[in-house]
Amino acid sequence: MSVFEQVRAIIVKELAVDESRVVESAILVDDLDADSLNKFSIIASIEEEFGVKLDAEKSMEAETVGELIKLIEI
Repeated sequence: MSVFEQVRAIIVKELAVDESRVVESAILVDDLDADSLNKFSIIASIEEEFGVKLDAEKSMEAETVGELIKLIEI
């Protein structure tokens, strides 16, 4: 499973959105209706799934699914 597929699965679970809506260009707040608490939960789940510690400020500033993926891949 690719990084995108893993992140997509986390977002689908956390936000209860259709998988087809979760694309790299999707804006978490505008397109996927995430709020700051949702973003925090998504980030925590990503950290657990990938065994990484993301920079808190940068991860909360991430606006799109693709930006979250880039933080993991750094």
